[in-house]
Parts: sequence; structure tokens; C-alpha cells
Amino acid sequence: MTDSSIPRVQTLPPPPLQIDLGFLQQTGNYHTLNQNEIAPPFRSSQPPSSSLATILSQGYYYHAAVLSANLLCTSTSLPPAEIFSLFYTRLACLALIYQTSLAAQECLVLGDTNSSFYYNNVSSPISSEALSQSQQKKPKGQNHANIIPWQLRVLATRLQSIAYKDPKREISGYYDLARSARQAIKVAVDQGDEEAERSWKIRLKELGVHVGNALIDSGDLDCAIRHFESLLQSETKENEKKILAGRVALLKLRIGDLESGKKALFANKSNNGSSRERDDTEEASLLTPLLSMSQGHWADAVNQWRDIASKGGDNASLAQQNQAVCLIYTGKVNEVCFPFPFLLF
Repeated sequence: MTDSSIPRVQTLPPPPLQIDLGFLQQTGNYHTLNQNEIAPPFRSSQPPSSSLATILSQGYYYHAAVLSANLLCTSTSLPPAEIFSLFYTRLACLALIYQTSLAAQECLVLGDTNSSFYYNNVSSPISSEALSQSQQKKPKGQNHANIIPWQLRVLATRLQSIAYKDPKREISGYYDLARSARQAIKVAVDQGDEEAERSWKIRLKELGVHVGNALIDSGDLDCAIRHFESLLQSETKENEKKILAGRVALLKLRIGDLESGKKALFANKSNNGSSRERDDTEEASLLTPLLSMSQGHWADAVNQWRDIASKGGDNASLAQQNQAVCLIYTGKVNEVCFPFPFLLF
């Protein structure tokens, strides 16, 4: 999950109208979490603070998921902005502790996020009973905003597709969001709001990556490759180009197109100075040993992973694990047992 998907609290803008969101505060909407079903790293001791913001900042996602549900179900007179924020925090934290299936089930209570119920196209408050009666889409020609915070709309698109076991629903949902983003960009341009225009363009670009990831999840790797290649052609920032080129290379290696994967891996290397070249080499460092592994050059991959591990940093553990795998393929199991005993248990 990216930095932009890490849950935040009380940072979302308030909805533009009053709406009855009591249906999101029903106790029956939320599952009781069993610590025995949570991965050990997330079953930490009681956090030192009872503040949801503090718990999130310290990485106590299990406790944050429990607390956000408790606050939703026990608090009264919560403003709509806080209800949406707590609901988003609950779903995001469940996903972060690998309880995505529970998050998907709980997300269904939100209903159709494109329903007219969630658009401020009426002047009077909306009751919760209206949700089941307003499944129609937003009428064409209206420019009224959806009151669900953007982060929650993006997350709900993925979770509801998982709940319905329909990958195509996720892709079409992202295209619906992209249409909303383009409309918001047009409004920002007309109003001369450069900050809003820049913000919505970033969101639109992120949706493109979400679509590519959804195509990968659906198993349509060829389409995912073409999609990321189209994003690469339209990208202007060099650092973003390197990231997209890496995605294309990995996908081509995955489908067995080694030659094209190798070309994609090194196509974006810069020749404009040693500093830029070092940056490009660092970006490609993880892909190079993967290319060796896909070609069956296990001994080369061992040395390449060892070099990465020796440099330390965030990729050291990943490099050690892959180095151990490559050592097994080279028949040097004894070298795996002693340097990496923790990988065997």
C-alpha cells in the first residue's frame, strides 16, 4: 500500500450538506476481530495512547481498526466528515493487517458510491432511508460534488469489487472516478484554481496506476502492459518514467518475454550525467537480479542480490531472501542454512 493510502483522521474536508449517516454507525456492520487470526507482527501490546491519531502514527493498525469501529458505534452527534473519516480508517486498517476480506464485507454497507444519495443535489437533509431508494447514477449535466471523501471512494471501489468477486467492477469503477476527476479539473481550470487543478491531476494519474494494478489482479497481463506503456508515453517527469518503466519490465518478465523485458528495463537509463546515471542504476538494481533469475542465471543472481544486501537500507531483507532462494537453486543449501537460518522457519 502506498503512502497516500495510509489512513488519516480528521483531515478530510466536511461534506457540503447535512446527511443522515446513521446506517454507518450500526454495530452489526462491523466484525469482531480475533487476535489469533491476525498476523503476529500486528498483535502488539496495548498502544501507549488512546488517541486514534497517535495510534495510527505509531503503526498500531489492529488497535486503530478496533477503536475506529468503537467510536463509530458509540459516539453520538458525529458530523458526517468524522463518520466518513472513521469509516475509512476502519477499512484501511483492516486492509493493512491483511483482513481485506472483512474490509470488503464491511464496505458493502456504503452502497453505491455513485448513487444520487451521495451527491449534494438537494437542499434539504437526506435521511438514511433514502439510500435504498436512490440507486440511480448522478444525472448527466449536473456538476454537484460527491460528498464521500476521495480516499474513501477509491478504497471502496477496490473493496466492493473484492466482495462481489468481480474484477471488471473495479476497473469500471476507476473509470467512473476518472470521469469525476476530469470534471473537477475542468471546473478548477474555469475558476483559475491552480492548486485544485494540480491536486486533481495527481489523483487522475494515481487512478491510472490503480487501473493497471486491477488488470494485473484480473490476470490480464498483456492489457496491463499496454496500459502501463500508454502511461509511460504520456508521462513527462523522469522519476515517474523510471517507476513505470520498471513496472513494464517486471510484467514482461512475468509473461516470459525476456528480451522485451530487458529492453524496457534499460530503455529509460539517462545519459545526462553521472549523478542521474547513478539514480537510474539504483532504480534498476532490484530488477537486474530478477532478470537474471528469470533467465536461469542463478549464480549471477546470487552475486547481484549479495551486492544489494551489503549496501543495507530498505531492500536489504528482500535481497537476502532472494539470495537464499538463488543459493538453493545453485545447490548450495549449506550456505543457506547458516547465514539465513531465520528464513527456514
